[in-house]
Amino acid sequence: MGILSSLREALGLSRPLVSQPAPPFSLGPRAVQAIHALPSDRSVHLVLRPDPRGFQLHAVTEASTQAPHPFFEGLRVQVDDTTLRTLSGVILDRDAKGWMVRAPFKMRGTETPNPDSRLYSFDRKLSEGSVVWRKGADALPPLARDLLDASAVVMVMVRDNTLTVEREKGAPWDPIDALVKRSIETHLVHTPPLFHAAPKAAGARGSLEQEIWRVLERTILPGIHADGGDMVLLGVDEGVVQVRLVGACRSCPASELTVTGGIARILKDAFPEEVHEVKAV
Repeated sequence: MGILSSLREALGLSRPLVSQPAPPFSLGPRAVQAIHALPSDRSVHLVLRPDPRGFQLHAVTEASTQAPHPFFEGLRVQVDDTTLRTLSGVILDRDAKGWMVRAPFKMRGTETPNPDSRLYSFDRKLSEGSVVWRKGADALPPLARDLLDASAVVMVMVRDNTLTVEREKGAPWDPIDALVKRSIETHLVHTPPLFHAAPKAAGARGSLEQEIWRVLERTILPGIHADGGDMVLLGVDEGVVQVRLVGACRSCPASELTVTGGIARILKDAFPEEVHEVKAV
């Protein structure tokens, strides 16, 4: 079995992972050794500097100017509380070239009903809600650009702790699996803020749109999310509910059945006087 095949096997292709709170920042064993070996008047100062991907951690060895942070239990490490909180999930260590930063995570790939989409889940949260990018879009964030620069990838969606990829028809999955893993590693090392989605339901609180959205959240959306997709409610006009499917569901062969069968049936039953038809836009 080749390396890429082994990676695919390790992904599990089974139930998605559940997001966990990022562990506190920590020091690897070789980093601890290096700090112990410093002269008594020197400390390691941890500094976060802005970076196109979020922030980049710099470990600077310099003269001690203040007491070590109590989090490190006597090790000569200086850092402010805000930086320490931002570094959750990150490990600082050493190798032959100097300081290095790691951000361990678990990843699992799951097949979806769409043969050209795959859902990857992580034990780390990536976004608040769903954000979708397609090849050729302007102002792509680095994570999306890393993935969409590959010729085989045409769509990327992040939702909470999952990432959905749509491939060119017939493209092999092994290179995409490896690309997703590398891209997430790079993303998490830079401690970026979460992606934030736009609202998915139109209308003011208490409106028909909001009532419809609550029904969809309870009945339809869990299944759509499990299949690597999401949905936006665009509005209701003269009894016609307009929705937009995104992610794996957008190009899934079963999407029409999802709309005309599942969604339409549920909404007509819940709102017999107000809903007469459901259309996918």
